[in-house]
Amino acid sequence: MLNYFKDYVWFINLLSDLIVVIGAPLAIFNYINSLKQERIDRQYGTYDALDDKYIDFQKMCLEKPYLNVFDIDDELHTELTPLQKKEEIIAYSILISIFERAYIMYHERGNNEGDQWEGWLANIEDYCRRENFVIAWNKNGWGWDIRFERLIKNMIEKNQKIRKK
Repeated sequence: MLNYFKDYVWFINLLSDLIVVIGAPLAIFNYINSLKQERIDRQYGTYDALDDKYIDFQKMCLEKPYLNVFDIDDELHTELTPLQKKEEIIAYSILISIFERAYIMYHERGNNEGDQWEGWLANIEDYCRRENFVIAWNKNGWGWDIRFERLIKNMIEKNQKIRKK
């Protein structure tokens, strides 16, 4: 009986070698694919989190249209009461917080898949042109990520120079 198995040892060794030769590349391939999927999941998680926060901000804009903090500037510019001015600054603080998160998640981490940062940057630039945003920034433009603060300050300065010309 022992001789019977000795005759097939070469076959078992061959089978074992084939499993290693085929299995190792397959394992590496699966590992690389799982890393890629994790990266995609993180990117979607970032996108979803920022999108949810921005949608909440837009809902607030809908509830308080008199504040003129929506991404489309209201040309009416109604005079606000002191309480409404405070609400406007608070609303912009929320928006600035969302912008800071987008800056950190997309710009600083280089997580630029799908050019998400370019869209956020254009939105930030639009807001930096608005007088009420600049007022809110001047009252609350501290305590943020230093590089983010520098970005906003530079955009505001650039737009003020353009306005003065």
